[in-house]
Amino acid sequence: MNGASQSPPNLPEENAAPAAPVISGDGPSTSRLPNIPDRRTLWRVIGASFFFLLVGLGGMWLHYVLKDQTAGGFEALGPLPPAMPTEPVAHNRARLFFTSDGALLSSEIQEIARSPSTHERASAIVQALLRGPRSSGLHSPIPRGVRLLGLYVAEDSATVDFSVELRNGLHGGTSAEMLCVYSIVNSLLLNCSDLKTVAVLIEGRPVETLLGYLDLSAPLVENLALLAGERIPGD
Repeated sequence: MNGASQSPPNLPEENAAPAAPVISGDGPSTSRLPNIPDRRTLWRVIGASFFFLLVGLGGMWLHYVLKDQTAGGFEALGPLPPAMPTEPVAHNRARLFFTSDGALLSSEIQEIARSPSTHERASAIVQALLRGPRSSGLHSPIPRGVRLLGLYVAEDSATVDFSVELRNGLHGGTSAEMLCVYSIVNSLLLNCSDLKTVAVLIEGRPVETLLGYLDLSAPLVENLALLAGERIPGD
């Protein structure tokens, strides 16, 4: 043995970090994958699509239901095509509409106070209408006991406020409601040239209908077709 000391072999240190693997330039390239939405995002997209599909189908269903109801119930209750034109009367007279057979409107000319304004003339017409006809062959389609609570004119529209008897005292079906309402509407619009529409209130509140046949939620225009082509002579 010689006395020279021999150095120990190079051993890896215990706490040394392992060497990172070396990837040569010739190895496979790591290209980035496309962004794929997670499962939660996919469910949100599917849920939103399903919601809008339901809304669309519901709108189509509602359209056809309302169309069927209109064709079946309210088609004959809206404003009908005008019949023959009427002729104006003097300022101290008014052509009022009553009924003789419970199916059509018939006219009667009555004297009223001469009024300087459309509001006063319209009020006088409604008061005369509520008093009823003078001819024995006519009767009023408006129930007894109805009171005029107010009448308002704004531009070319009149709003007439009646007591609750207009609704509670009215009996019958489609014809009864049509004659009652258009007795008022025709009497106002055919005697006041400044007015184009009439709205009806009950005790100060809008009403959708009286008996369920005629839509009163919007102002009405005259309905001359209820005169069945009757020609109203001039003065």
